[in-house]
Amino acid sequence: MKNIYIYLIILIVSISCTERIDVDVKNIDPKMVVDAVVDTDMKNHFVKLSLTTDIYNSVEPRNLSNAEVKVFANEKEYIYEEKNEGEYYSKEQFEGIPGVKYKLVISNIDINKDGEMEEYTAEATMNPAHELEKIWVGEDPDYEIYDDDEEDDPLLVLKLTARDNSKRKDYYMFAAFLNDKLVHSKLTDVFVIKDDYFNGKLIDDVSILHFNQAKEEEIIRQSDKIILETYSITEGYYDFVSQFQEIANGYNPMVDGQPANIKTNISNGAIGYFAVYSITRTDLIYK
Repeated sequence: MKNIYIYLIILIVSISCTERIDVDVKNIDPKMVVDAVVDTDMKNHFVKLSLTTDIYNSVEPRNLSNAEVKVFANEKEYIYEEKNEGEYYSKEQFEGIPGVKYKLVISNIDINKDGEMEEYTAEATMNPAHELEKIWVGEDPDYEIYDDDEEDDPLLVLKLTARDNSKRKDYYMFAAFLNDKLVHSKLTDVFVIKDDYFNGKLIDDVSILHFNQAKEEEIIRQSDKIILETYSITEGYYDFVSQFQEIANGYNPMVDGQPANIKTNISNGAIGYFAVYSITRTDLIYK
């Protein structure tokens, strides 16, 4: 259980660069952290590799260089090259295709320093994109200001209408741009949901993302443009993000019981996730 928390420290530093959870844990063996995504955009896709450290080490997590990174799909090989330390981009642009299985292979790396090179793999199949009917912005009627020193600014929420597909199990993830700037840029900011309670039904007037009007970067003004990105994620990635958020947002093992190991699809003891998903974009002009 202790290892779960120390690894979450590194994941939070690696992915968001702004959040940290401190846990009283002694030194642990280093693990490779993988942050990798293939989506439906035509672009040079990205993989980030880093190495865990413990909380008593003042050094930030070290990015891993000189690895060989490849993605395989439909009998085609996509070779990645290192642009910055630990940051690898596909040499050629490509777009993910729904229904296709993608395999990530990371090699030429020796995490345990035993002189033998290791190989790490992960596989995931891309799900079809979700279709939305409309989005709009409204105020959250349940929002209250509890701090007397904080301005009584409303909390605006982004809502949507969509019809869930009855022929498959769906998993959703949402993030939004405000005037081309990603507001929900961390894993703790995004909203994830599965269709357990609305499979095949109309999803109407559902609040999915918040914009705190007390924060300058989230203030929505007249004529502002909002773009909602809806990600059709896999069950495994849904579990990973949900568990990550649960621990990062204050999971208490004394109250909530002992957690299971956080989800990963990376082999050989690495942590993180190789995510593949379709993206749907829906926009509006705020009036």
